Amino acid sequence: MGRKIIIDEAKEQELIGKIFESVFTPNPQQVIEVKEFLDKNFRKEKIPTIGENGYSELQDIFIYHKNGVDLQTMKREEVIRMLDDKFHKRITDDDDRKRFLEQVLDDWCHHRIKNGLLSVNKI
Repeated sequence: MGRKIIIDEAKEQELIGKIFESVFTPNPQQVIEVKEFLDKNFRKEKIPTIGENGYSELQDIFIYHKNGVDLQTMKREEVIRMLDDKFHKRITDDDDRKRFLEQVLDDWCHHRIKNGLLSVNKI
């Protein structure tokens, strides 16, 4: 037979607080800052590559540029590392920051950022 647990209102609020403190919700201003950095410094292109299965696929690459001059071609992981280095003080938790930056980059690539909101706002 199962047990019953009785929780008073104070304990209920404490439990709810602990559940929701583990969910990171990005601030629209944070999203806008990263988006503006990407808009100013990168453009995305697709290049044909041969995938693991031997078939041709399109791979996303990012062109890092300054003042209209292309400086470097970067893979997604390299862009994430650059963003992590630039915005590491904005979000202190490493896992939250990485998931946030990956989601911003994904939404930026697919033009899904609207008014500082991501397609997934609980990361």
